[in-house]
Amino acid sequence: MKVLVTQEFENKLREIKNKSDIMSVMEFVNQLENIKSSKEVKSHYALKKIFNIDDIYVYRINKNLRVFLSFNNEKNGREVLLLVSVSVREMMSNEILHNFFNNHSIEVLNNKLKKIIDLLDQSLFNYSDSCIGASEFKYYRTDANIPVHLYEELVEVINDINDEVANNNVLKTINKKDIITILKLLESNSPIRKLALFNQERHLSELITENYFENLDDSVDYATQRSFEKLEELADNARESAEELIKLLNKLLSDLEDLTV
Repeated sequence: MKVLVTQEFENKLREIKNKSDIMSVMEFVNQLENIKSSKEVKSHYALKKIFNIDDIYVYRINKNLRVFLSFNNEKNGREVLLLVSVSVREMMSNEILHNFFNNHSIEVLNNKLKKIIDLLDQSLFNYSDSCIGASEFKYYRTDANIPVHLYEELVEVINDINDEVANNNVLKTINKKDIITILKLLESNSPIRKLALFNQERHLSELITENYFENLDDSVDYATQRSFEKLEELADNARESAEELIKLLNKLLSDLEDLTV
């Protein structure tokens, strides 16, 4: 199982001062069992509700998984508490612990995917002023683009989801064919990747150098026009793939959200 960690958590980890409140592994398991038996909600989310926790972070140190809880303290503001340290072997051999960490990974992946989809949507589509956010009023931009860092983040999170689907029984209902299709839409020679790798500023600079006129303004005007035409060409070539990608990503997000209810 791959444990995900954010820079935000790394920073909070440094703030930890008191480690005397660490639960034993068995106390932690018993707490999860009690919550599970209450049939309130899934263990991970019930734990957050019962302790009024803002978030749960899982951090891997060598062969141990450590669970930290982030919560608001009326006197001292936000605090981070080290709840438990669990060996990977112990986690894998205990069904309750295993499910707890699996649920945490699903939530992290779900949140990452949602943010990426929102940013992709803004880069690829425009909305009519009368109904912002309504899919029926959404149309593909002629200057659609995908920032290369966003493309790389998307590839990374889809590969992480693919790994989780292969190793996590909680995700057995996820359609693996959809994930394979998404990865194909993002592969090295795909229209989407070509659009993401296109650097308009660099292309503009190269065109100015290659097509230098006596009047610099003429060179800039010519290069600017050709650069926009190149972007529009790449965007047009990627249109069908981009629309299919967004559709599949939203379906995948919906499937993941169903597992975290």
